[in-house]
Amino acid sequence: MFDSLLSRHGLSIDRLHNFLRVAEAGSIADAADRDPSRQSLFSRQIRELEEFFGAQLTRRVGHGLEITEAGEELAVIIRSQFSALEAFAAKAHDIRRTLTVGAGASVVEWLLAPSLGEWSEILGPRFDWKLSNVRSAEGVEQLRTGKLDFLVVRDDALKNCPKTIHHVALAGFGYKLFVPRGKSPQRLPMAILASGGQLAKATHDLLNAGKVKASGRTVECTSLIQVASLISSGTACGILPEIAHTAFADRLSRASVESFALPTKKPYRRQLVLAWNSRSLETRGIRSVSVTRMADALSLNFPQ
Repeated sequence: MFDSLLSRHGLSIDRLHNFLRVAEAGSIADAADRDPSRQSLFSRQIRELEEFFGAQLTRRVGHGLEITEAGEELAVIIRSQFSALEAFAAKAHDIRRTLTVGAGASVVEWLLAPSLGEWSEILGPRFDWKLSNVRSAEGVEQLRTGKLDFLVVRDDALKNCPKTIHHVALAGFGYKLFVPRGKSPQRLPMAILASGGQLAKATHDLLNAGKVKASGRTVECTSLIQVASLISSGTACGILPEIAHTAFADRLSRASVESFALPTKKPYRRQLVLAWNSRSLETRGIRSVSVTRMADALSLNFPQ
């Protein structure tokens, strides 16, 4: 079995590992830590792999190089197979593995972090966890290549994904105007996102149409967590997803923050999903029934 593949010169674990280093670093120099002798070795090993597979894995671009489509495909295969071998070795030696979960910063803060304890109970003590703040497109790409094990993302961000990417729907949520209790939005600045995303546009549209009565002053923020912090301190009001209720849990119990429905005919809503790479989870021995339980646990942190 595999005699035709392994009987020819040019394929080795060392060559595959170093090619993956180059693919992930984006350059031979960075992968080789600027060591001239290692750079020469990596270049030679890439040429040998290209001769072995009969495919161009990199191409010159200016003074650097880029990974070709064939090279990207090979990198995904290498990462998957090395992960499987690493998982086997970890299981044999009873070593914990690390599972990486990606999402936007506010989702990590308000949904993932509160759910991690129950996720640990579902999968048991053999895994450690790493939470990673990623934008939607970046997260989908990292999920495809195996750099992420799980991703919480908008459902529309998963269009045109490969068949290895599976997902399960989580509860949806809307948006509300959060205001420090006892204060009027007309006397407070509105905390808004500086980015040109959908929420920032919707907030500006509501303000410009006069549907949300505000002072006309604004505080630009780079994250929803900053918006929530300004509201918590009584400095500003702001429009946030309903899942932000976890950020105000203690303050709401003391009645210091209140929320109001937005005066819109068509509610602005988001649908999130929990996505995973089936190939990645197979190598870690995680069953689909466990992922379903993880999604159920995550949905419990959505506003009821």
